[in-house]
Amino acid sequence: MQSAAFENSSINSALVRSIPFREVALSRATCDQQVIFIHGKYGAVAEQYRRMATRLSCNHAQGGTVMITSAAPEDGKTMTAINLAMALAERESVLLVDLDSRRPAVRKRLGLPPVNDSVVEVLLGRSSPQSCILSVGGTRLCVALNNAGDQDVVELMTTERLKRFLDWARSVFTWVILDTPPIFPIADTLEVANYTSIGILVVRARKTPSALLKRAIQALRGRIQYVMFNDYEMPHSSAYRYDNYYYQAPGERKDG
Repeated sequence: MQSAAFENSSINSALVRSIPFREVALSRATCDQQVIFIHGKYGAVAEQYRRMATRLSCNHAQGGTVMITSAAPEDGKTMTAINLAMALAERESVLLVDLDSRRPAVRKRLGLPPVNDSVVEVLLGRSSPQSCILSVGGTRLCVALNNAGDQDVVELMTTERLKRFLDWARSVFTWVILDTPPIFPIADTLEVANYTSIGILVVRARKTPSALLKRAIQALRGRIQYVMFNDYEMPHSSAYRYDNYYYQAPGERKDG
């Protein structure tokens, strides 16, 4: 299984290099402080993300399309998506897609300027998939930003164009990481889940209500394989970290 993963990664990396994506640079001065792989890539928090990246690579040797969501707003899903994408990009080709069209945040968190072509134009059939992809210089990471504005978000998420875009992305990248809206009160993520192979639910310690967490898992029954905690306080320390554990829904078979 490992040799197949390396072969798949090599093929996809060659494809990424052969497509002339527009290159951008990330700056410590403009990136959010919580972008760990810019501000603290050798620290304990970065190691937590590397652990999760290793677990994903071992359990899903061929990569996949990963939906990252949360039960409610402000649980840290966007930063989880960004940092996990960066951890995976240390070894394999990754596309990070901002699919939270009501509150897109990836561009601001990464400190990037506004773009004319975003994933919205692709989903509306106005642009080719390649046109919305930005390559982060010196890395295996690419991003597709979102400038939804006043577009009909439901239409964007339910058209066959989303499936075609994600199928194209998986033909080029080993991993496609999707920052999707919170499950409540928005229904978009339930639509996106139809086109993903792996689901990660982000939970903020001491904030996410347990009842809402249970409802979220039930709403995406069979679509959530992992739960990641953030703002988890380590014993005997005032420092905070991200942590994760594997969640397997009843009756599901674990891959790998």
